[in-house]
Amino acid sequence: MGLKLESMNVKRYVPWVTGLFLVIYVAWTFAPLLGTFFYPQDFVSFLNPLKNDVPFGQYIVDSWSWMNDQGKLSGFFRPLVNLTFLGEYHVFGFNPTAYRLINFVMHFLCVFAIYRFVKNLSGRKWLAAASSTIFLVHPGTVVAIGMIVARGDIMVCLFSILALNAAYLLSREKEVTHKAFLPALYFLLAMCSKELGMINILTLPIMYFLWPGRKSCRRNTIVFLTSLVLVLVPYIVSRLLIFGDIGGYGYYTAMREIPAHILILISQVSGTFFMGRFILRLFVYMIIAGLLLNYTGLFTRKWRKLAVAVLVTGAYSCQSIISDAATHYVYIASAFTVIFLVYFAGSMKIAREKYRAASLAAVLCVVVLGVLTRRESVNFSNIFPKNEIVFYGLENIYDTLPREREESCHILLRHTSLIESEMRNIPIYLDYLDSDNECVFIFTDDIEARSDVPIIVWENNELIVRR
Repeated sequence: MGLKLESMNVKRYVPWVTGLFLVIYVAWTFAPLLGTFFYPQDFVSFLNPLKNDVPFGQYIVDSWSWMNDQGKLSGFFRPLVNLTFLGEYHVFGFNPTAYRLINFVMHFLCVFAIYRFVKNLSGRKWLAAASSTIFLVHPGTVVAIGMIVARGDIMVCLFSILALNAAYLLSREKEVTHKAFLPALYFLLAMCSKELGMINILTLPIMYFLWPGRKSCRRNTIVFLTSLVLVLVPYIVSRLLIFGDIGGYGYYTAMREIPAHILILISQVSGTFFMGRFILRLFVYMIIAGLLLNYTGLFTRKWRKLAVAVLVTGAYSCQSIISDAATHYVYIASAFTVIFLVYFAGSMKIAREKYRAASLAAVLCVVVLGVLTRRESVNFSNIFPKNEIVFYGLENIYDTLPREREESCHILLRHTSLIESEMRNIPIYLDYLDSDNECVFIFTDDIEARSDVPIIVWENNELIVRR
């Protein structure tokens, strides 16, 4: 009897001990990100305009846009992200760690949203916990969390998961419900976080109509589709008014390069992109292929769910495919890859005596991904010391620079070191330190080009002004 009670007490504390270890492990994986400096785009998107008190409308429009070669405004429109920075700047000021902590909080909200979505899809809490924990330490999340201005990638992921979950739950409703408006609300929030949110106009109907088991309620369907259109139209109109078109980049990936982008994307979302050894990558690909084949079998309706998963994940991955295979773009693609792969893995029939082995495999997956994430966090943090050195070096000399509109100053821009390459961002940093400075900065690689003009150079491990 005593042994039985002791065993019950031990089981009672297992979840708490497990949770504590997970918190410590997650803190260890992401810790290198917190001490890093701002990225140059942080100054352009929110630090400079907020410090210089630019008008609110200008701040919202100009933060993500630029003048192209034809003198036309081009770029993006992300008002919801701008509003988060607006509130935080007045609290945190010039503190990069605080902004990254907010990014991590939003990452955790995505993790919780994944838990809810997978729980609704599968009806199993342990499967939902596995998917959310795996994504929590996925190495594809590092750059989006670490790069403050990549917050839009986290926010569009969060609201897209919530929208897809709302669409799925709506498709299970037999009776009329006011929740038919929820997918459109999350759709709007996703678009206002990042333009990728517009892809929900495709993914939400795919999830609503094609995932097996939909209940028929005509009025819910009409409200669902109509509200999506009513949200999308004014958003598109607002972009037309701002940019003259829907904005975005001026170029996209050539068709011949798309297959290479898809292969890179697959390696990123699977985690193999961050592995050093080919044999490990091959092992992961074999596991994923075996898992999918085991799930679908042959000539079964399960192919329908797999098709939906591919369509939805592929749609959210479009930015990596048609634009650039940047690692912060892969945040949302990694989220939906984890959601569907874990869901498919949960359908495997496992004998009761093999549950322990399956649990150990899941723990091993989390541990391996966490190690990869830690390494990626360290690699990411190594980028920023050069930014910090140049910024504070400029802070020491900026009051010695010419300040009038008719004056000019050269910047010696050489590529013999990373710090000298980083000097290209001096005008951006100066706008934060001294926004009233109107002199013209000219980049040069010849220190003797103009002896009568002051020139900023990197010499003896510091920035100096030669005259």
